[in-house]
Amino acid sequence: MTRLLLADLRTQWRTWLGVLVLAATAGLVLSIGVSVAETGFVLGGEFQEGLAGMAGMILMFSGVSAMGVLGSVAALTVQLQQRSYALWQLLGARSGAVGAIVMAQLLLVALAGSLLGIAAAPPLARSIFSWGFPADSILHGIQVAFGLPTVVGTLFAVCLLVFVGGWRPARRAARTEPLEVLREAEPKGRAMGWLRWVFFALAASGLYGIAAEMFVPDPAPGITPLIAPAMAAVVLFLGPFLYPLVLAAWTALVPGSVSSAWFLARHRLGYSTAAITPLFVGISLTGGLLTAAATQFKGESVAVEQLVIMLGGPILLAAVASAVVVFMGSRTRGQELGLLQASGATHRTLVLAALFEALVYVVTASLLAFVVIVGSGVVIAAGLSVSEPGTAPRFAFGAAAAVAALGGALVLVATLLPTVLGLRKDVISALSAE
Repeated sequence: MTRLLLADLRTQWRTWLGVLVLAATAGLVLSIGVSVAETGFVLGGEFQEGLAGMAGMILMFSGVSAMGVLGSVAALTVQLQQRSYALWQLLGARSGAVGAIVMAQLLLVALAGSLLGIAAAPPLARSIFSWGFPADSILHGIQVAFGLPTVVGTLFAVCLLVFVGGWRPARRAARTEPLEVLREAEPKGRAMGWLRWVFFALAASGLYGIAAEMFVPDPAPGITPLIAPAMAAVVLFLGPFLYPLVLAAWTALVPGSVSSAWFLARHRLGYSTAAITPLFVGISLTGGLLTAAATQFKGESVAVEQLVIMLGGPILLAAVASAVVVFMGSRTRGQELGLLQASGATHRTLVLAALFEALVYVVTASLLAFVVIVGSGVVIAAGLSVSEPGTAPRFAFGAAAAVAALGGALVLVATLLPTVLGLRKDVISALSAE
């Protein structure tokens, strides 16, 4: 079984590379937050409480982002290889052994990737206290602690997120009848499992607890920025259930008969959960944090350094995940293009379909993020009104729109480029590509 595990990683490197790169990015981002907490513990005294709060905010934003993108990409990785797992079973592999191999592969790749990210993190962690704070700050220039607690804590966090994301798809891949998988045009995910419903309930309870802390006289200043990531976590855990409903609802406003390209785009969204999640995370966390700051501080601007410290990690994870999802599915996209061309689709139709597909992802993610931004602004304003009656929400739609535009551009390039390159191949080559 060990030989099969390693051989599959080697031959299917294109698919596994996505998890490796994303685990490395998550290891880089999360280790910086954990190192801040470790630094506070080592220094103690007046530093400990302040750095613990700072680390908590960094890890809250980066953790929600990592939770969403790592889980969705881990699930997509297993989904893309369900045919291979079906062949293993037809050749005599037991279903239990297949599930164990899949999880071992996920954890091995996650461990290797997170180690790479952790190795690259110390220079960035040190720069936080020299670049992120003014010279008159007590935190300026302090020596960051980056020891065994940071390494072990980050490794555990990344592997746990990959395990949670890949556990159910791995069990499904092992338990699904091989012939059922092989006769499907493309293996699809199923509805939410009990574990995701449990996490949703925990996230909703956490959101309620954080929101309750707002509705008291003089709430702690550090509470307000946590509302948006808590709301985003609730949406993320509901993703497999919620995304298709939102996507189907708004795309139904434009009937498929309007354009054959639009019809194709609406019916080739097999990886919508994995593609929408990074966009949603980037838009909602950016807009949510700036909405919280604008509402709490009556529209005063936030220092660029603070924004980079809080949002740099989540946006980096979202950008990398968007590219990874499209890269992982590019081979299947090439085969789809060949089949569509053989069926009579023109190049113009296929390019427009790719453009509409990117539009669907961006609009769906933006609608979900809009709910988080508005919801967080309303809750914060209502909570602050207990101490300051008449407080009104100030929504940071401009910043959210900027992130949506940037993410949309990345997704557009990522969908159009494989399409244009795939159209240069002849149909027979595209259909026979492995």
